[in-house]
This record gives sequence, structure tokens and C-alpha cells, in this order.
Amino acid sequence: MATPEEPTRDAVARMWRGVLDGTISRDAAHEWAAPWVEGELLVEDVMTDSALQHLHGFDMVWVDEARTIVQHGGAGTPVHSLAHIEITLETWRTNCDSPSTSSKPNGC
Repeated sequence: MATPEEPTRDAVARMWRGVLDGTISRDAAHEWAAPWVEGELLVEDVMTDSALQHLHGFDMVWVDEARTIVQHGGAGTPVHSLAHIEITLETWRTNCDSPSTSSKPNGC
């Protein structure tokens, strides 16, 4: 299998917005981020890596009524509401604009 091209801030932001507007499923975002989060592929930009971690976890669901057990995908109530995902995106974008990260490649 070919190694996927390293994602950019723009690419992860598009994926994140797709989850919010429903054009990309939470499971698809998880699968897209998995090679960098679960595998041995590295992302040089810390903000892109941070976004991949978020995208990877947005498919988490509660699998029990007591909300003590979670899993990636499947049936259950999502751990992260769309409102939470939107707030997290805005926080990430603000952090991208901070002086310590905005000079990095792949600006948000």
C-alpha cells in the first residue's frame, strides 16, 4: 500500500468542517486520520498533528447507558456533540493563529 501524503492544516480543517456540515461522516474522518494517529507515519507540524488527534476521536460513542464505556464508531450516543466539535475547531484555528504556531508551514 502506498504511503499517504502528509496532511496539511488546510486538509484537516476541510475534513473537520465536513464532519460539522455532514458531508463527511465521523467514521470517515477517523479512518482518514488513522494512518498518522495509529500508525508510524509522522506529521511534522504540531497543529496538524493535534487536529488529526481530534478527527480520530470524533467517532467515539458511548456503548452503555451509564456512559462508562466508549468505542470508536458503531451504534451509540456520540461522545462529542456537534457543538463541541465546532468549539474545538474554533479553538484549534485560534491556536493556529498564535505567534508560536502561525509561522509554521500549512497555515490554518
